Amino acid sequence: MKKRSVSSVLAERIRQRRSVTPAKVSVRYVKFSPEEMAYDIDDTDPADWIPVGRGPGATFAKPSKQLIAIWEKQLAAASKKHYVRLDPDVRKAFPSNESVNQALRALMKQQKNGKSTRKKSA
Repeated sequence: MKKRSVSSVLAERIRQRRSVTPAKVSVRYVKFSPEEMAYDIDDTDPADWIPVGRGPGATFAKPSKQLIAIWEKQLAAASKKHYVRLDPDVRKAFPSNESVNQALRALMKQQKNGKSTRKKSA
């Protein structure tokens, strides 16, 4: 067995201790101005808030302007691909793609039949 120096043994022990001990949490203190402290979130309409995090401890926050811009770009791209966005009440009435297609086909057929049999008034 090769003899090791004291410093190499101490360095190895320090590495071992660091691997099993949790890292120290650094705390950053932030000072708020009186205007920032007086700011109150308008929580009268939290319907447009989005979940931040997962699980029971998730909080809700308003989406940022950048995130809204990204969503609008995605919606514009989806509309180019012939996707449409349904309102919640319509989504409840038509839970699947097939039901939407059947209803629209029936409506188109009704309109087509209605135009051909309709008589013009004098």
